[in-house]
Amino acid sequence: MRVSVTLLQYDHGLIRQVVEVMSVVIRNRSAEKHYETLMEMVVFQKDFTDELHHRKEELVLFPAALENGSLKQGDYEGLIADHEKARAHIKRMQDLLADADIDSFYKEGASYIEDMLRHINLEEEQFFPHIEDSFSLDEDAELYRRYMEKNFPANVYPAAESFANRVQDEVLGPGYFERV
Repeated sequence: MRVSVTLLQYDHGLIRQVVEVMSVVIRNRSAEKHYETLMEMVVFQKDFTDELHHRKEELVLFPAALENGSLKQGDYEGLIADHEKARAHIKRMQDLLADADIDSFYKEGASYIEDMLRHINLEEEQFFPHIEDSFSLDEDAELYRRYMEKNFPANVYPAAESFANRVQDEVLGPGYFERV
């Protein structure tokens, strides 16, 4: 286990949590009821998923994996294309919500969720295990240092966890997963 990959998997857990809540809003067609929370969830996708998580992958992990041969150029290009597609989805979702075009938002949001969950599964099942095994502990520590140097405010994880739990409680109700 390497902290550089484990941290990205932890990010995936927070991303999944928020995406799953978004999917409930879309599935239930309840955007009007949860409009402000939904707008916040889309901003989370931009700020956390793209600007923090994808940035760690694009600026640190993927280049290091390319350099040591644990990630092939074609796979790298596919992962980056997925990130670019996610950016486009996020921008469209923001614009559709700003325009109050809820029906179009439902379609765009469902497409984003499907793409994001597929991408996360691809990284975790196909790429991360191979990449993780390719780094020594010292190399892993350097990757972690570079993550933290590049883009993290001190409170990013407590704030992201708090947000994910808050929107989950607002949409699904407090204690929802405790009852399941």
